[in-house]
Amino acid sequence: MHPEHPSDPPVQQVQLANGPLGYTDEGHGPTVLLVHGYPGGLRDWRWLAPALPGHRLVRIQLPGLNDSTPLATNPGTSIPARVECIEEAIDALGLTSYAVAGHSMGGGLVQVLAERRAEQVTHLLLVSSIGHRPHKGIRAYPAGFIAKLVGNRCLDALTNPMGRMAFRAFGFPSYWSDEARRHTTLCAADLDWSLLKNAASHIRCPTLIAFAEDDPLVEPAIGEELIEALPDGPRLRWPDGGHNVQKAHATELGATICAFLNTRSRTP
Repeated sequence: MHPEHPSDPPVQQVQLANGPLGYTDEGHGPTVLLVHGYPGGLRDWRWLAPALPGHRLVRIQLPGLNDSTPLATNPGTSIPARVECIEEAIDALGLTSYAVAGHSMGGGLVQVLAERRAEQVTHLLLVSSIGHRPHKGIRAYPAGFIAKLVGNRCLDALTNPMGRMAFRAFGFPSYWSDEARRHTTLCAADLDWSLLKNAASHIRCPTLIAFAEDDPLVEPAIGEELIEALPDGPRLRWPDGGHNVQKAHATELGATICAFLNTRSRTP
């Protein structure tokens, strides 16, 4: 279930070193930083936000996926480059203590963030998150091979239709631009699974993990492996909900998060 109405606050921009970054800021209370997947954006959290009363919710828009944060703000595709962009946004927004949530590929980024900002991150929330090895969406879509093709702009007439077809097959909306799909492919090809696994081994904050068994992109075995690898916290498994449990089960997820954020913020 999800709330009756989604939350779509006005998009603001904060200036980073190389350009603007889009974000939204709503509510009052302990801060939760929300990081989308790829392709993704601020509206990926619009159904969960109303289910988190009593909290300040800061959603950030990572570069290259829509106009509020142009790719030039941070064109990097590696995990460290994208986490550095998140860290720059955190500093620009003056955040010093916060829970952090990541959806899909954003879940990988926030695991690294939780290791790097251990003194600031109080709780880690992973929603339909990637894990520490290639999931079925990656295995089915040879991102490394296709990244070599999309790196050659002379092949756009071939790679753009290929990308549209592949992203439709995975259930992504058709409104994503060819540039957003291209950037997503490059980011997927640049995933460093050993880096993600190593970061997880150093995380000490309590961790919520939520996923659906019918997720077409990230199989439930990945979620089960995250459960084994990360500190204790709520574990939410649904038989349905697909890749967006933050919408399909927003009410239950929000209630669990609110209770969870009242728990202690660090494991021994």
